[in-house]
Amino acid sequence: HSIGNHLNTWTDFPRWVANLGAWMESIAQQRCKGEVDDREADMWRHLLPQAVILEGWPTCPGQAADGGGGSGGGQRASSGGRVEEYAIVHLETAERDIEALERRLCATGGLEADASGRCAKLPKLSLRNTVMARAPPANWTSLWDAETRSHADKLYGVDFDAFGYSRDPGDVKPIRTRPSVG
Repeated sequence: HSIGNHLNTWTDFPRWVANLGAWMESIAQQRCKGEVDDREADMWRHLLPQAVILEGWPTCPGQAADGGGGSGGGQRASSGGRVEEYAIVHLETAERDIEALERRLCATGGLEADASGRCAKLPKLSLRNTVMARAPPANWTSLWDAETRSHADKLYGVDFDAFGYSRDPGDVKPIRTRPSVG
């Protein structure tokens, strides 16, 4: 059954997070067997930790690490790299992160300079996340009881660490950033 079933209000959120890990594992196993519904597989890919995606798709048990494909096991497909090799732009600090990336790209020749030595600018990021505006929770921090936080940490702790976020859902901005890699 779909992970989205019966997610109708914010009060369903803790239950949804609690069930997410088992659903992710179930879909990973179905993918490895070639038995997964395309929509479920798309949702699974969307919900994978971003650090996992950047480092290479998870492989199925018994599959060569360069084979790509499903999930399961701890190996990664060879198509990825280390998270540290990517320039990370946090939505919460996008303007600052993009300016740092511009400076790095300019210094390394990644952005074209004009005759006076001024580098081109990267486009501004348009931030239009309207989900919270359309259906805001009554109280964001009330959604995160200890059990829900524990489930989120198990699923996405790798992202919190890789991208410099606190494990406290009340701290929505990155607590540390690292230099952009060009």
